Amino acid sequence: MMKKEYDIIIGIDPDVKRSGVAVLDMKTGNMLMYSMSFPELISWLQEQSEAVCKDMTRRQVVVEASWKTQTNWHGRRNDSRRVSARKGYDVGCNHETGRKIVEVAQSTLLEVKEKFPLRKIWKGPDGKITHGELVALFEGSGIVCNTGRSNQEERDAALLALDASGMPMRMRGGVR
Repeated sequence: MMKKEYDIIIGIDPDVKRSGVAVLDMKTGNMLMYSMSFPELISWLQEQSEAVCKDMTRRQVVVEASWKTQTNWHGRRNDSRRVSARKGYDVGCNHETGRKIVEVAQSTLLEVKEKFPLRKIWKGPDGKITHGELVALFEGSGIVCNTGRSNQEERDAALLALDASGMPMRMRGGVR
């Protein structure tokens, strides 16, 4: 059973280059997934805020707040100092991108939730969800999606939107 609190749930997985965005329509069960640059995303969020006034829909934005975790280790044992420093710099840039997305979204009519990263329990590298697993999850949960392909940021954004929806997440062949 879906929560009816919001008409639209928007999941955002922040990234410096292109953030993943997933839009779940709670009435129809349709999911749209996109990748957007920071300027595109900021403009799009403003459009979403304007749509709240126009069509009187309640929209929630759920942003993955990886900066809230106490540890966020991306290094490997054999990484050089230079590689480790670069990874730390990149993680910091992603965190700041997420904070700025939240700041902009909070300045609009959109309701914003900062969400700790979801557990990595999937079969992809580093426990990330694969496209096949996401398709099976959509099918098991009755979601219709717009894409035959997806990147990792889009899949992570879709999981954020599904998680916030309160829908039971079922895989084909069983509960996940």
